Amino acid sequence: MIGSSMHVLPESLLFWRSFTLLIGGMGMLVFIIYIIPNFGAKGVYIMRAELPGPVFGKVESRVSKSILILYLIYLSMTLILAILIFLGGVPFFESLLISMGAAATGGFNIHPDSISFYNSPYLEILLSISMFIFGMSFDFFYLVFVGKIRQVLKSEELKWYTGIVIICTLFITINIYPVYGNIGIALKNAFFNVTSVSSTTAYTNSNISLWPVASHIVLLFLMFVGAMSGSTTSGLKVVRISVFIKSIRQEVRRMISPSRVLPITYDNKQLDTSILRSINFYLLTYMGVFSVVLLLVSFDTKSFAGAFNAVISSLSNIGASLDLLGSGGEYIKLSGFSKILLSVTMIMGRLEIYPVLILLSRSTWKK
Repeated sequence: MIGSSMHVLPESLLFWRSFTLLIGGMGMLVFIIYIIPNFGAKGVYIMRAELPGPVFGKVESRVSKSILILYLIYLSMTLILAILIFLGGVPFFESLLISMGAAATGGFNIHPDSISFYNSPYLEILLSISMFIFGMSFDFFYLVFVGKIRQVLKSEELKWYTGIVIICTLFITINIYPVYGNIGIALKNAFFNVTSVSSTTAYTNSNISLWPVASHIVLLFLMFVGAMSGSTTSGLKVVRISVFIKSIRQEVRRMISPSRVLPITYDNKQLDTSILRSINFYLLTYMGVFSVVLLLVSFDTKSFAGAFNAVISSLSNIGASLDLLGSGGEYIKLSGFSKILLSVTMIMGRLEIYPVLILLSRSTWKK
């Protein structure tokens, strides 16, 4: 067996928090897709916020009628991952907890050193691939289950997501090569941390504080972006970023040729103005919430780096384990107000901002 069975917390508490993480990862997604729409128009708005843009109709029409299948897929993937981790020499109890963290993209650490505790390239590569997969839309898993793999491969968001992960991995690999002096180790560590951050799992396998600043900036970019819509991850989601980039390109082309009609398409379908408007407004809302929380937390921290790290970690549900810009100890030093504020921020990041605002709105509960 790799490592030892010594943990900071009792095994019962470790299992309970990982189990609630597993239920929360899939449970909130099912709650939004299946239960909330029954509440009427307000529920549909919440679902649209969680599954933005072109994927909304596809998920609403298929997954909402197949919740049981979706749950079986989710739990089966978690169990398979646990078995594969166990075959790598990790005790089964720890394998189960690690797989729960990866499946729910929450990544509770069992040991203070996270995954680096095991010193296992097999485990790191396995988790890298798993975190990338769990960063995909759950609608894709359902489509694969019913035999519609081609439809998954044609997804434009999947292409964007894969492209972002590959480009960021290659950039960081080149950037950190002088740190390790070995291209294989640099590539492994880069891929692991890129998938860990983009999926908001936040497992770590190396001391990234030793990495160059350029790599830190790339990881910060991934913190904001997150993974795919319809997944258990947090962040802005790839579909919003890709549509926003297309909007910028369209505006530049329109300035060059004012008379040309240049519609924005996604998955070979023209996007409605309402979708573009909702995505642009969400980006503004996200940055607005981030700025306000950052300002409030800054009164309670000694440095901009510490406040920035606390807010982006909370809003994107990354956690303090990455320590890109500040020490995780900053959380201990924060006041009760800041801790409550960051707790609410974590909920907003996990459920998306608009659903929380809608649920907190008085008009939602009048009817």
